[in-house]
Amino acid sequence: MPPSAKSAEISVTCGSSTDAYLTVAVGAQDQPRSARCPSTLRFRSAAGGTLILNVDLAGGTGRYVGQVRFSTEPFASDSAMAEQCTGLSGVFSDIASADNGYPNGPLDLAGWHRLMSSASKKLAAVSGSGALGTQLDALTAWYGRSDLTPGTPTTASASEAFEVVNGLCLDNGTPLVILSQYGG
Repeated sequence: MPPSAKSAEISVTCGSSTDAYLTVAVGAQDQPRSARCPSTLRFRSAAGGTLILNVDLAGGTGRYVGQVRFSTEPFASDSAMAEQCTGLSGVFSDIASADNGYPNGPLDLAGWHRLMSSASKKLAAVSGSGALGTQLDALTAWYGRSDLTPGTPTTASASEAFEVVNGLCLDNGTPLVILSQYGG
C-alpha cells in the first residue's frame, strides 16, 4: 500500500455460475458485503498501514477478479446517513429483541408488542432523505403495521429494503449495529 494512501476503492467481480455466492470483507469486518454471482461488489474503505481483504466464493464454479485503487483522499462518511444508520440500528435491535425474546424466551406477547411498537416509533423518527430514505417506505409498510403477529414472515420488499439499507450503511462506514436483549 502506498504510504500516502488514506482510502481505497475495492472492486471484486465474480464471473461464476449463478449458484455461487461472493463475500468480501475488509480485515475482521463483522458485516461483509455479499452478492450472488455473476456480479461486481464495489465500495470504498478507509486505508492506513495495512489493508486485508477476505474474499470467499462459495458454491458453483468459476473465478473472481479483485482490484484495489488507493487514494490520498480520506474516506469520509456522510453525517446525515450516519444518523439514519444509527436510528435504524435501534429499530432492528428492537425487532431482533422481540423475535428472540418470544415465544421461547423471557418475553410474553405483550412484551413482544411493546418492542415492535418501539421499533415502529423509532422507524418513524428516521429521516426520509437521501438514498437510504428511499427504502423507508418498504420498511414502514411492514414494520410500521399495527397488525403484526409473532412469526409472520417478512415481505420480500421489506427484506430487500433491509439489504439495501445494510449495504448503504456499510458503504458509509457506519454499519448497522443490531443488539438483541435476548440473544440470537
